[in-house]
Amino acid sequence: MAFVRHARNGRRRRAYLTAARRACAILEQASRVFSIARPAAALHRGTLRLVLGRGRLRTVLQSWQAAIATAQSLSLPMQELRLRTAILSGLGKKHALRDLHQRHARELLRALALESSPTAPLLIDPPVLGAGVNVEGELELSRL
Repeated sequence: MAFVRHARNGRRRRAYLTAARRACAILEQASRVFSIARPAAALHRGTLRLVLGRGRLRTVLQSWQAAIATAQSLSLPMQELRLRTAILSGLGKKHALRDLHQRHARELLRALALESSPTAPLLIDPPVLGAGVNVEGELELSRL
């Protein structure tokens, strides 16, 4: 998705979008057979929808929230952390659910022994950018 955003010309952007769509389709197909792929499929599907302007932020955040439950039921803490980080980037700084997601993200960082990672602060407090949604360190789309 970062390549799509940074593409300098239309041809290159279209090529990156085609690759992103293909990758999401493959992940979606795999998620039908392998349930452990469902949280990642939801994360990337939502991100692609935002990049394409085909999804409302609220709807994408809800799908990511549902994918957290799947990640938890399948014991996939890294996928849960990635989803929580994406949700945090879409929530305003004063949103009522922000503290809850930050607390869970901190717990996951500890459980995964990632709390001393240089990127840990970005995972529990990603910047909320007025111009877009920050997903895994990359600006993805203008906020609604």
